[in-house]
Amino acid sequence: MNSATDNPLIFPDDKTCLSGGNFHGQPVSMALDIMGLGLSTLSNISERRISALLDASLNNGLTAFLVGKESKPGLASGLMALQYTATALVAENKILAHPASSDSIPTSGNFEDFVSMGPGAAHKSTSILENCQYVVAIELITAAQAVHLRGDSGLGRGTKRVKNGDVVAVASKVVSLSEKHTVSLADVKPTVLARRLSRRFDLLPEFAQVVLDESDAVYGGVPGVLLTLKNGDAIANSGVDRKNAPGDSVIPWPVDPHHSAETMRRAISRKLGKRVGVVIVDSRVTPLRLGTIGLAIACSGFPPVRDSRGTKDLYGRKALITLQALADGIAGAAHLLMGETRETIPFVLVRGAPVQLGGRKGSDSMTLPVKDCLYMSQMPPPSQLESKSS
Repeated sequence: MNSATDNPLIFPDDKTCLSGGNFHGQPVSMALDIMGLGLSTLSNISERRISALLDASLNNGLTAFLVGKESKPGLASGLMALQYTATALVAENKILAHPASSDSIPTSGNFEDFVSMGPGAAHKSTSILENCQYVVAIELITAAQAVHLRGDSGLGRGTKRVKNGDVVAVASKVVSLSEKHTVSLADVKPTVLARRLSRRFDLLPEFAQVVLDESDAVYGGVPGVLLTLKNGDAIANSGVDRKNAPGDSVIPWPVDPHHSAETMRRAISRKLGKRVGVVIVDSRVTPLRLGTIGLAIACSGFPPVRDSRGTKDLYGRKALITLQALADGIAGAAHLLMGETRETIPFVLVRGAPVQLGGRKGSDSMTLPVKDCLYMSQMPPPSQLESKSS
């Protein structure tokens, strides 16, 4: 009969007494309130750092609001609007940080004299945590823009040091250029087939010829693009690209991407003494989706695919066909930073990726036979094209 948080349930016929609780929740409630206060303080500090980075009088020579190099402060607002969001979240956290554990009010003629208010403290602390995550994320975006504008010459050693377990993502164009694998269109003599494809799909005949030379099969196309098979990947224009190519040249994929990835991984390991993975990244389009995403055309140092078949989900059902493309996931994240035009970010260091380093490579297991592919198996086989040399 001494239950502190609820009256017991007594069943005389069964000689049973069940108590709804034999503890007082005040210590838990107070701990949650203190956690909320600490998180609120953290978000406040983070917002002040955001403010300093955006203020031209405090950011040591950077532009006001971190406006891009080609924009003018006053005409472009930079990251100013992000601070609005951060300050609103910080203000909300200050309100939520009022301790719930201090607000119990006796009721029921003072019979219900004191409750811990623990659920309220938990709810408020959860909201403060979510707001704090957003504020810190905004600070990271702001800091990244500041580094982009200033360059990395002033960064500490710890920000540049490669660690065991890192994955180095490298743009495929950089690999091809370093291996001097470019093709001058002035030196290309289009075949009859290349000219036919160029007329049908609105391509330069010389460019169409390079795409043919690099492809394993051509399935068709749309204006400006041929759908091709290259190294087991369904890819636009065999991976051949004119963007950021010098002069009148085009840049195909590296001749042997898997060998290139392995060579880079070994060189990094030998020079830095670290166990890393390497991913060579290009971009691709996906069926019925607008825009490009990252594609791993090769990797070294870790298995590129995680087999989740047989793994149980939250409800105990076993996955039957699910395989997770780890290398493509890393390539997708790196591609967001590398961009597609003038970003000049050829390398991305990926830290904390959920991969298991070990082994030489594993790129051979990145692709499916055409007959097993959900999309490509539904397409008519490539036409009986004329010889590439015709």
